Amino acid sequence: MKFLGSLVIASILLAFVLQTAVMWVKAEIALAAHVKATWQQSEGVLVELCLRDKQGDVGAYNAVFIINGPSGRQVKAQIRVPRGYAGGKWGCVDVPSDFSGYHAQSPYSSKPRMFRWKVLVQGHEVVSGRFEYGDSGEAKALTLR
Repeated sequence: MKFLGSLVIASILLAFVLQTAVMWVKAEIALAAHVKATWQQSEGVLVELCLRDKQGDVGAYNAVFIINGPSGRQVKAQIRVPRGYAGGKWGCVDVPSDFSGYHAQSPYSSKPRMFRWKVLVQGHEVVSGRFEYGDSGEAKALTLR
């Protein structure tokens, strides 16, 4: 009887070892297929400009984001920020994708160039800032000021 019990345990252990080995081989094959794939990469720098009514006092509002480029050219993006609760919702835009005409400013330069931005709500400037952006062709640089 002891022999039969030992045989059952040995059979279970063997089945477990074989199943584990098969799973490991399948994982290695899948990994090898991924490594042999044709890989492509992409990099980008994105500036996200945001504001909010911190206390949520204003309710919903329209915000006009204005960027002044190094050439003096100005681009704008307008968004509607919904009424927030307990601190107001953030309203954000992405540079350059939310600004039509942004690329016409030719922001790409081997030296970082200064961009200034501000946001108007009901015609009044409520926040502002600036950032430097440059592109040497090999590396992009972004500095928030």
